[in-house]
Amino acid sequence: MRKVFICLLFPFISFSQTEMLWSVPKNLENNLSQYECPLWGTYYSDFIKEEDKLSNEWMGIHSWVVKDINNDGYCDLFFGFFTSEQEPVPFKLYLYDPSEGKLLNRSNLISNNIGQSFNRKTVAADFNGDGLLDFINVSHPERQDLDTSYLDFVYSQDGKWIQETLSKPTRFWNNDPNKNMGYYHGVAVGDVDSDGDNDFVVSMWSNPEIGMQTYINDGKGNFNNFSAIKGLNINESFCNELFDFNEDGCIDMVYGEPNTFIAYGNCDGTFGPSYTDLTQYKIYGSSGSAYDFDLLDLDDDNDKDLVINHVTNGAWQLLFLENIGYDSANQVIFASRTEDVNNYIKDQGFYTDKNSRNWVPYIEFIDVNGDDKKDIIIQRPGDAQPNYNFYDPNWVLLKESSWKYNYQIYPISSEIYDLDASFIDDKLKLEWKNIKPKIHQCGSWGCDQSTSESLSEIVSWKIYYHGDKWADKNHNNLKHIIITDFDKEIIDSNPGNFTTKYSNEISLDNLEEYYIRIGYVDENNIESNLSDLLYIEKPKPLFTENVTFVENIYPNPTDDRLTINVKPGVEVKDLHFNDLSGKVIKPKSIDRVQNRLEVNVSNLNEGIYILEIVTDKEVNKIKVIIER
Repeated sequence: MRKVFICLLFPFISFSQTEMLWSVPKNLENNLSQYECPLWGTYYSDFIKEEDKLSNEWMGIHSWVVKDINNDGYCDLFFGFFTSEQEPVPFKLYLYDPSEGKLLNRSNLISNNIGQSFNRKTVAADFNGDGLLDFINVSHPERQDLDTSYLDFVYSQDGKWIQETLSKPTRFWNNDPNKNMGYYHGVAVGDVDSDGDNDFVVSMWSNPEIGMQTYINDGKGNFNNFSAIKGLNINESFCNELFDFNEDGCIDMVYGEPNTFIAYGNCDGTFGPSYTDLTQYKIYGSSGSAYDFDLLDLDDDNDKDLVINHVTNGAWQLLFLENIGYDSANQVIFASRTEDVNNYIKDQGFYTDKNSRNWVPYIEFIDVNGDDKKDIIIQRPGDAQPNYNFYDPNWVLLKESSWKYNYQIYPISSEIYDLDASFIDDKLKLEWKNIKPKIHQCGSWGCDQSTSESLSEIVSWKIYYHGDKWADKNHNNLKHIIITDFDKEIIDSNPGNFTTKYSNEISLDNLEEYYIRIGYVDENNIESNLSDLLYIEKPKPLFTENVTFVENIYPNPTDDRLTINVKPGVEVKDLHFNDLSGKVIKPKSIDRVQNRLEVNVSNLNEGIYILEIVTDKEVNKIKVIIER
């Protein structure tokens, strides 16, 4: 009969399931990527509470910044809100604690934290040179009765942050040029004057006379602003981005509505008059907006291709432009691959089903499954059932090859919970549960669609463990094993709450204590975030003297049977128990299998005994407790 021994087993409920696919930032783009560690399998309620709305009727988030904010080597989180504009909502700052494996709310570190009422975009960079990240935030009035836009700088000082408004133009047109300032809609960061620090350029809408504005940094977080566009008629835009398109060492800018241009930089913060007109590649013509831009090598030919998130009322598509070289003026020549790419993913239901037909503001190219190919994800939490966000489809486009992507719905599972453990002989038995969502809820868009056919399957589980308390996969000397053969039982087949219980008996390296977290790997080789932390102590004998040949004894305490492991080659001559009065008691039976003794102690009463094991040369004495 196998014995189960449960010893000092505690799930650390203060340790929430880790919220990111990885916690160490990765440089993903030349343009100071704003989303370096994907938020995954988390819930908006992890970061947002009902009371955060204040007096607003609703709120959401356009721009999630996930970067190493406090320069400790781990990703952190910053965001602002867009709301129904009854009042501004303060910014949120979460700093990652590697000892707990989660993002902790540190918004109290921001003084004068008024926030914004309709944040459109946030970018982060170290503007004042102190090693910590600062934030440029643009907002604009969405309500027709409001007119003021805000450019807010949240800068670091002595390990904390301060909000300061740099500019607040109005959008209503009249004859006073000091008041006819349009409104802000986008912002991009880069070293536009090639002096080694970070500058930014703000997108202007509704006032082409003032137009796009460059803010030149003096290296200490002080800015001088002026018109960004030089010698071009297009001087306003919803959004913009900064890249060195022609690799001449000067940052260029892609922008423009209704036409879309690349205005080539002059290394002084101005752009133009040299330009490339991208308008011909737009699908929706003048009614569509170029909302987001990404520059990366999509076809492995060592040059940078361009992806544009093109949005119009009720529809959206990604535009894929292949870099095919440069003209005589060193300006990039593009060829459209949009039809090829989009037809391939449209055949899989992308853009048309209820999970992908609603536009998203920002995307990111990230290798989520470790195959050295950049996949496309939404730049926001991968949450199966969000509460507050308007842009609710949860999809991933996994790169198959050049210009081909595989459409998948993610995450495929909710959090891992009810993690439990017990020792059976010398193996550890683990049990846990998780929920695989078969109903994908589209929240504020009001859609409800079964996605059971398109969700990826779990193919293996990773068991991470260490002898010390840990929370992050980057913990020193963290060990793990992979199991592909596991027992599973469906305990709730309700499509909205499809729950599976898993179990397995595993062998781990011999440690006195185990701190364990687990995660799954699916058929696309995407590894989930980790479970809560579980602690269990390995059973060990209670020795009364120096023990020389007994290696282990368990379970102790026991009820009817005791297993004793002895060193190879040891010949046991006698085995008996002494009670506290000194009475010698023989066990009911002893069976030996190789170096293991199976001892039947069912004839012993409850109590404390000294077990004596005798060989030709010595006696080992061990305290044993009988409990029933």
